[in-house]
Parts: sequence; C-alpha cells; structure tokens
Amino acid sequence: AEGAVAIVTERRREAAAMSYYARSATLPVLAWPGPGGVPDDHFQMTVPLTGREAGPVLAVATCADPARFGHAYERVTPRGRVEVPAGPGETRAVWLFRLEGPRGPVRRPADCP
Repeated sequence: AEGAVAIVTERRREAAAMSYYARSATLPVLAWPGPGGVPDDHFQMTVPLTGREAGPVLAVATCADPARFGHAYERVTPRGRVEVPAGPGETRAVWLFRLEGPRGPVRRPADCP
C-alpha cells in the first residue's frame, strides 16, 4: 500500500472481501459515500471515506479508468491490476490507485462503463 493510510472500495462486495482477506493488515477498509451522501449499505454508513484521512488512500476499483477519481483527488496514481478472491476457486480483477490531496467533500466516482 506504499504509505497509504486506508483502503477504499467502491462496492459493498469489495468492502466485505477486503475486510475479510485483509483482516491481518493494519489499514482500515473504507467505503465511498453513497449517492448524494446517503448510505446504501452498512460499510457506507459505518466506515465512509471522508477526505480527512491523514494521508493517501489506496482505491480498489472495478475498472482501469483513473479519470474517475480526478473530481475528488488532486493526484491519482495507477498502481496496477490484481486478481482478488471472489469465492471458492474464483477470482475477479480489480485495479488499484493511490489517491492523494482530497479536493473537498468526497463524492463517489462515476460508475465504470
């Protein structure tokens, strides 16, 4: 995570998977706020990304488009594609981005195409 202070996920299933598989890590798993700031799930309600984190965050995304994060962060650095567990014998691809310099109130990124 190279200096990141938290991991942020876009969807509930990634938040749940990261909370489970990264449970031995010291980084908290956060969720992007719900649409319009209203929580849609437990993670958005209890561990939302606020933009007040004490350093860069590592975003786990469902597509490779870094421009989706430019509205919320000044610096978006692609960190690559990884395969993560998705159930017994299954994996799914996610893309990682280092996000630095929040631009104010955090809004969730646009959905992947």
